[in-house]
Amino acid sequence: MIVWCRERAAVTVEQVADKLALADRDVMFWEFGVQTPTLPQLRALAKFLRFPTAVFYLPNPPQWHPVRDFRKLPSPDRGVLSRELAYWTRITQGRQEWLAEYLESHGREPLPFVGRSSYTESPIDVGKRLRNLLGVSLEEQKALPDKQSAFRYWRSQCEAAGVSVFLSRKVPLSEMRGFALAHEVAPIVVVNDRDRFGGRIFTLMHEMAHVMLNISGISDRAIESTANTDDEKIEVFCNAVAAEALVPSEDFIAVAKRGSGEYEQSLPSLAAMYRVSQEVIARKLLQHGFINHHIYERLVVELRQRGEWRKDKRRNQVRIKQATIVLSTVGRRFGKAVVSAYREDRITGPDVSDLLSMKSQFLPDLEKRLVGE
Repeated sequence: MIVWCRERAAVTVEQVADKLALADRDVMFWEFGVQTPTLPQLRALAKFLRFPTAVFYLPNPPQWHPVRDFRKLPSPDRGVLSRELAYWTRITQGRQEWLAEYLESHGREPLPFVGRSSYTESPIDVGKRLRNLLGVSLEEQKALPDKQSAFRYWRSQCEAAGVSVFLSRKVPLSEMRGFALAHEVAPIVVVNDRDRFGGRIFTLMHEMAHVMLNISGISDRAIESTANTDDEKIEVFCNAVAAEALVPSEDFIAVAKRGSGEYEQSLPSLAAMYRVSQEVIARKLLQHGFINHHIYERLVVELRQRGEWRKDKRRNQVRIKQATIVLSTVGRRFGKAVVSAYREDRITGPDVSDLLSMKSQFLPDLEKRLVGE
């Protein structure tokens, strides 16, 4: 179990030994069964690996399925997850397993849009279906005050459609933009909180496309042009679906044609109009022939070099209430399900703490925020 937990946590023997102030051979002796850790050592190990201490007493490792990796990384790094990303994929899988069981116990039927699309379809058609599913009108979208409000709006619409939306913490943006865990009853999308709001919106729609395909996977920066493998074709397809859902082609073409023809200079204004990132607009300009691929690639490089994809730095560090952090992280849909299960005596206070990564003392405040929903 020690070996299994350490490998799931994506850490080495040397890292464990360093954290627990032990010799490498001590940890290896544990893993070979030559020695047994003391209870304080086991608790310290559990805390470092982010597993409940009770897991180490299981007779056999639980069933575990790795998440499909769509990231475009150099081959030696393919499939390698950092400790933070390994934690987020693992904890999200656990939360999904619990949520699916809870919803099914209440008779929740499979969501009709999961697995009903194929990446061999027209991404424009699927993008239209996604937008219709979320019930977003152009008038509402363009009236949103800023991209932060836009992300919150798109997130709430996804959750209303039956998809839980989480925000990951501390995962490098260069490693992961988001991932989707598709499920007919309890799909979950995770978006990296280190991204700017325009980037978060696009990632959210990209992962929603994964849910519609019923294909789970981890995504990083977009694959732009050549798609040789099935994984690359799926990513290109999901990018196109996301762009169409966020910026409907019919409206965009009409707006672009009414402009001055200086398409490169129009990126900021068009992005502000649709409350999306400038790269989404560049993608739409390329798609409809307003710019060529050479210009598009140059624009993408320029946008990334000046940091459009990096999260804004917080100038003032403000103390935020724990309940606010929890709801920001797991969303209102999942938070409501956990609190409801607690009220129904289906789970205990410690269960709530485990599911929400929150101390029990903050539960009353969380309940107040969700009361009546």
